[in-house]
Amino acid sequence: MTTAIASDQKVAHQRVLNAQKLARLLVPLDFSECSLNALDYAVALARKVNAELTLYHGYHIVSDSDLAPIAASYVGQQVEQQQKLWEDRLDELAAQLRQQTYEATNTPLKVRTIAKMGLVVDDVADLVEEEGFGLVVMGTKGSSGLEKILFGSVTAAVIDRVQIPVLAIPKDCRFKQLDHIVYGTNFDAKDIQVIDDLLELANAFDARITALHVSTSDAELASDQQEIEALRDSYWFTPLERLDFQLRREESAQKGLEHYLQEHQTDLLAVLRQNRTFLERLLEKSVSRGLAFHCQVPLLILRK
Repeated sequence: MTTAIASDQKVAHQRVLNAQKLARLLVPLDFSECSLNALDYAVALARKVNAELTLYHGYHIVSDSDLAPIAASYVGQQVEQQQKLWEDRLDELAAQLRQQTYEATNTPLKVRTIAKMGLVVDDVADLVEEEGFGLVVMGTKGSSGLEKILFGSVTAAVIDRVQIPVLAIPKDCRFKQLDHIVYGTNFDAKDIQVIDDLLELANAFDARITALHVSTSDAELASDQQEIEALRDSYWFTPLERLDFQLRREESAQKGLEHYLQEHQTDLLAVLRQNRTFLERLLEKSVSRGLAFHCQVPLLILRK
């Protein structure tokens, strides 16, 4: 079944990971270890693709109901103090980052800062819509990383709200080099658009891509083989060492992905965001079994 892939080639590109918009990255920070770790990833990406970084911190004021008679003046003072505190912290961090340079031009990193009282998820969604960011880079908390994406974290809420890709960086994952990107495909109509965009990202890091599909039924194996061959044929001009296509037969997508990542060094896992159930189905068994791959591999969630 190659209809979805073939028809997609005939329509204009509506980029899933817009390479031009990658020139502007939004990095929400709470100054925790995991958010600063995500910032390290964002800086490494920015230096490669000449992107401007925007550091955002959201805060809120908690007032005691017993202080109701003076609540207005009290809250006003607290807002002023907190605003200055977080602006100063962000400015200090931005000054440190500007000492680093873009690899292509050897010019200082461009870094903006935003400190704002409000709800983080709402603010991030508003900033994405108003300022045209191309990617949100966030950390995931907890020793087991990506399950926090699935079960109620701020990162999960951001993924639900924003209409651009989100790069989720596990707390215990440290940036090294982006050598191998795995795209978990379920033969979506946007596969070619996704792969095209991932190739641009891979070229910046001299990385290779594997498009991986896990077939979970013997009855579907033949048609899945046709689909993977159709994808491969679409990239006949791309060297195999830059882009490979793999089909695995496993009893579940979770096990297939788990086994592949155990067998192959992977620096980034990319998936299309269909709905939260999809991500849960993809990773829930690995989460419940306490496996390691999901707390070691950054996850790039792309919107359909």
